[in-house]
Amino acid sequence: MALSATVSISAGVITYFKFRERSMNLQQTADALDMEIQSLNLGIRRYKRLPPEDAAACFAEEVERLKEEQRKKELQLEQPPEAQQRDAAPTGVLAQ
Repeated sequence: MALSATVSISAGVITYFKFRERSMNLQQTADALDMEIQSLNLGIRRYKRLPPEDAAACFAEEVERLKEEQRKKELQLEQPPEAQQRDAAPTGVLAQ
């Protein structure tokens, strides 16, 4: 009975704090930031034909976009499951 209670409590904690989702989101953002840094340093992709000042401005905008995207993902994870399902449902489904 103690083992069952321990498993239930630990499953609840893992589900509530969503460690895997947070870790995956943070890793994706870190990978995207790393790719942008490498692209800027090598002068490839969106930085290919830009002067250094414009490349730096473009890089800063992209970093801010990635940070905002990460914040939105974190806020979404903070919502209770009912709110996440409601937000994910198409508007036509809610009207029926």
